[in-house]
Amino acid sequence: MTRHPFRSAPPRKLFGTDGIRGKAGRYPLDSDTVEKLGGVVVGILKSGAGPLRILIGRDTRESGKDLEAALCDGIFRAGGCPVRGGILPTPAIAYLTAAGSFQAGIMISASHNSYEDNGIKIFSREGYKLEDRLEAEIEAGILLERQVTPGHQELQGQSAGEEMRQRYLSFLLKIAPKQVDYKKIRIAIDCANGAASRIAPLLFSSLGMEIHSISTQPSGRNINEECGSVHPDKVQRLTRKVGADLGVALDGDADRAIFAAPTGEILDGDHVLFLTALSWKRRNLLKGNAIVSTVMANQWLENSLAREGIEIHRTDVGDRNVLTRMRDLGCNLGGEPSGHIIFHDHSSTGDGLLTTLMFLEAVHDLGIDLADWTRSVRKYPQRLVNIDVTCQPSLREHPEIGPAIGAAEERLSGSGRILVRYSGTEPKVRIMVEAESSDLLEKIINQISPLLRKHLSISNDPAPKRRDDPPKEAR
Repeated sequence: MTRHPFRSAPPRKLFGTDGIRGKAGRYPLDSDTVEKLGGVVVGILKSGAGPLRILIGRDTRESGKDLEAALCDGIFRAGGCPVRGGILPTPAIAYLTAAGSFQAGIMISASHNSYEDNGIKIFSREGYKLEDRLEAEIEAGILLERQVTPGHQELQGQSAGEEMRQRYLSFLLKIAPKQVDYKKIRIAIDCANGAASRIAPLLFSSLGMEIHSISTQPSGRNINEECGSVHPDKVQRLTRKVGADLGVALDGDADRAIFAAPTGEILDGDHVLFLTALSWKRRNLLKGNAIVSTVMANQWLENSLAREGIEIHRTDVGDRNVLTRMRDLGCNLGGEPSGHIIFHDHSSTGDGLLTTLMFLEAVHDLGIDLADWTRSVRKYPQRLVNIDVTCQPSLREHPEIGPAIGAAEERLSGSGRILVRYSGTEPKVRIMVEAESSDLLEKIINQISPLLRKHLSISNDPAPKRRDDPPKEAR
């Protein structure tokens, strides 16, 4: 079994593994910094004549409108043309940017985080998240307080929300697999009070499904609150209650989906990747006879794919890493256990609604009883623990943490895996342990967790910097 090394924290910077994320209203998600970001994006991405047209979307957080306004001001002052798409899923921004007359797209969202957080994801004109080089240039521009040039008043704040929603809905309806008899499907949907609260029920009802939806009444503060993909127990109960053929729980920006079988068993990204890969291979659609996933993928997935003659390429955590490897290898299917699945023939990012359509197609094509199949799956016991941190020293070089994780790796050699890493989107350290035995798994967790809490939950710096405080040169 492959052993994956633990990794130390990257240098502090504005961009994490999925754009900029933090507490709304605090640096770097305060209005001044976000306005500056809008101007810098225009300065870096603009090419050719005419203003840079940037599509802006947001999820349902109460802070979204203020951040949108600041972003529009920065883009406008730099001579760009901001187009407000309103409340839209992240994958809608990626698709519409690439399909429309936009040179960039920006999504204001903190995905599955609670409402106090927010974030900014930037997409290129091709619909891909910006490469590291461009993110570094934008970051440098913000930190150097780059000045922007006033633009033209008539370019400010164009609104096209309803048009953008209709275009995205039409795209999904067009690629919905035609062989599936949607009128025979009863589906339970948890929209997480997020960006898909309106469009998800509309999509599935337009296809003719019988829908039962919850968490579709966003208040600005209830996004992901005990609902959605991070709380799948809610869609589990709904699926059983209404006798649905499938339950689906989306996250706040609808770029991922977690499913429930008719009897309530949870189906994550590993299940989706396996059934879709198997279906695609049988129809000669799986490019490279391989998929891409991350070090978090359960060993069950790797073993099951191997029995079908399908290879899995693992990469670091994060959909950007998955997509980069997919493009390098020419693969058209990849994703993460979190439910962030990329169908590269159709999309440049994860899309919870598209994933639902593709999953329904795979189940139909394979002719399986989803409840029976789910009960037959025997994943390796796996546990993920998140611990809040206030400092991020090198894990490898720490005198107590490093040796402890090394000892755990040796103990699990041949029978499991351990991965300890800092989150790229939150001030947390994440521990993933996978083992053949639940008892061994718990022993490893109980040995490592206290050490991390002891050494990472406090700072030895008498005046530690908060994550929301800008570096001195950016103040």
